[in-house]
Amino acid sequence: MRRSRLKLKQSPAPAIRNRRGEASIEISATEAKNRFGDLLDSVLQCGMALITRHETPKAVQLSMEEYSALSSAAETKLDSLSGEFDALLARMQTAKARAGMKAAFGTSPEQLGKRLAEGLEGIWQGRAQGPFQSVPALLRSLHRAKKNKKTRRGRVPARS
Repeated sequence: MRRSRLKLKQSPAPAIRNRRGEASIEISATEAKNRFGDLLDSVLQCGMALITRHETPKAVQLSMEEYSALSSAAETKLDSLSGEFDALLARMQTAKARAGMKAAFGTSPEQLGKRLAEGLEGIWQGRAQGPFQSVPALLRSLHRAKKNKKTRRGRVPARS
């Protein structure tokens, strides 16, 4: 095997590493073009090379081993996400969920506005119900923060 004469640098970009956690080699596009055979040998040893143009990363050359590992990892993640989606879809297909969606989409804008107003009124009076139960503390803290911000600016908050 020929001894590589490429001027290879360790990549300054910490995010670009091979599967073993080793930093990739870095080479300019001109050097890669002129010494492709040596670059290929280096990639087979290290797993990958970062190709730069004007010291800016532009491309990555991977060994077949690295490529196979990356593509199988993506496939595994996709299979996992597909399973999660199927489970979520199954939970949404219950009779209770179907009835809730039918009721939500069958509601007029006026009815939705009235329900929202009732929920907000309940929040301020401390008797929140349904989906509004987790909102009161958040709204109160936002209200206090708004009051404090006005006070810090030298303004006197309006009394309610």
